[in-house]
Amino acid sequence: MVCPGSVWGDARGTLGVMADDITEGRLVPVIGSIDMRWPLVHRDGFAALNVAALAPGVADAAYHGVTEAGLRVGDMLADVGAMVGRRAGHRIMPFEQALAKRGARRVERGAWSVERGAWARRAAR
Repeated sequence: MVCPGSVWGDARGTLGVMADDITEGRLVPVIGSIDMRWPLVHRDGFAALNVAALAPGVADAAYHGVTEAGLRVGDMLADVGAMVGRRAGHRIMPFEQALAKRGARRVERGAWSVERGAWARRAAR
């Protein structure tokens, strides 16, 4: 089993979706607190992990793929905002609201990252 952190790369993934929201003046949804930490993995690192997991190894092994120990969400908002030249706004979504809106499985699996929520908006465009 391969368990990634929040995958990012180029203009896609967690940070790319966050940049889209900030650039377009939308408030970035943050579940719980801006002090939460998100473990990240670049898409190339995640691809390498998948290749390694397919190699002969231990049966029923779990591979956890993160390249960052966990970045504070508030710091990511500030850094991405600086990259796109805009101040990042955010709105706190309480866990209970996230559970009701997104479902327990999605919230429990990585505290429902911004990436998972924004793909539906992108697909609707």
